[in-house]
Amino acid sequence: MSKKLQNRKRKRANRVRKTLELYKLYDNKCQRCEMESFRVGFFDFHHIIPEEKEYNVGGLLNKSWDKVLDEAQKCLMLCPNCHRLEHIEMRENAEMMENIDVT
Repeated sequence: MSKKLQNRKRKRANRVRKTLELYKLYDNKCQRCEMESFRVGFFDFHHIIPEEKEYNVGGLLNKSWDKVLDEAQKCLMLCPNCHRLEHIEMRENAEMMENIDVT
C-alpha cells in the first residue's frame, strides 16, 4: 500500500474516531428529539448563535481535539430533521420580527 493511501486511511480513521467521541458526549442522541444513532455522519452540529461560528465542526476533525471541542460547544447536535426545523424556525422568527411595527 502506498504512503499516500496509508495517510488517507489514517486521517479517515482519526475523523471517524473524533466523530464518535463527539456523539458520545451527547449520548449519541439528537438534543431536540432524542433520536439515537451510532452512524458516522448522521448528526449535524447546529451553531446556536450563528455569529459565533468560526468553523464547521466536520471541517475541524483533522485538527486538534481541543479545537473540535471548542467549536462543538457552540452547537446543538441535531438529527437532520430537527436541524432543518431549527433553520425553518429561525427564518420564521426573523420574518416575524421584520413585520413588527416598532413605531
